[in-house]
Amino acid sequence: MNKNKQLIKKRNGYLTNISNKISITDKIIYESETIKNIKSLNEQLTDLINKKEWRLLLKKSIEIIQKYPDVALGYVGHSESLYYLNLPIIEEYGPAIISELDIALKIIDQKGTYNYYKNLKYGDPLSSLKIYILYYKAEVYFLIKNKEMFIEQVKKMMKFDSNSRLSKILHITILTQTKDFSNEDKLNYFNWLIENKLETLKTYYSRGHLFEELGNIWAAISDFNKAIEVDPHYKYSYLSLALVLADIKQYQDAIKMISKVIDLDASNPDYFIARSIWEEEIGDLEGTKLDKEIAEKLKDK
Repeated sequence: MNKNKQLIKKRNGYLTNISNKISITDKIIYESETIKNIKSLNEQLTDLINKKEWRLLLKKSIEIIQKYPDVALGYVGHSESLYYLNLPIIEEYGPAIISELDIALKIIDQKGTYNYYKNLKYGDPLSSLKIYILYYKAEVYFLIKNKEMFIEQVKKMMKFDSNSRLSKILHITILTQTKDFSNEDKLNYFNWLIENKLETLKTYYSRGHLFEELGNIWAAISDFNKAIEVDPHYKYSYLSLALVLADIKQYQDAIKMISKVIDLDASNPDYFIARSIWEEEIGDLEGTKLDKEIAEKLKDK
């Protein structure tokens, strides 16, 4: 049995033994002691992480696991140490790290409140340690090039807390890492967000541009209109819709949309130039002349 499998088996053993390690009589006393100690333990591990003392972190985390086998903190710290000590060969150690984090997640789901405290890696408090663990798992999956599991972790994070800073970081990763995620991956992800009622203005706005890139113009128009319904004050939805309509020679409608943009922001000469071009297409020479004059004045400012 290789080292990874031995480690995974050993750590999984903690889960099955947790309920047998503490008697029911001593449980309340034990938990009270744990609550008192958890802040100190967290500060110790955070200090080691800040100092990048990965081997000491490994040692301290194992001590915590042995003393408090039903507290998530030790497993998270242990996974941190494994991560940084083996980053050059992360694909080999990825399964062991994920196993540690799975134990921590199961403990949190079983035990609840006292596993919720400031996370280890980031200075700002999150809603719970759980969102950090989900983020960390996703990060490992990304590094070991397991795209499908990475996306699944992001979905779990979005369901758990779509407003979390870490959820938003990974959400943006899917949308911006073009070499790692195909248009199909992104489209499926957008569709999942909408099906699970996690959509925002940017969901429709971004999916609209994706549809435009894929050549599905009418779907793009539909999504830009939905983005406008969600937030009628976001000028870029109107602008995107105007440009798509102009591309299919729907100049009257394009003029209406660029006029909405100008209502929200009349400081950009490019908006007036665009409207003047489309006015010329429909024979509105007076409108064309006026918009060109306004554009020139704005350029001179």
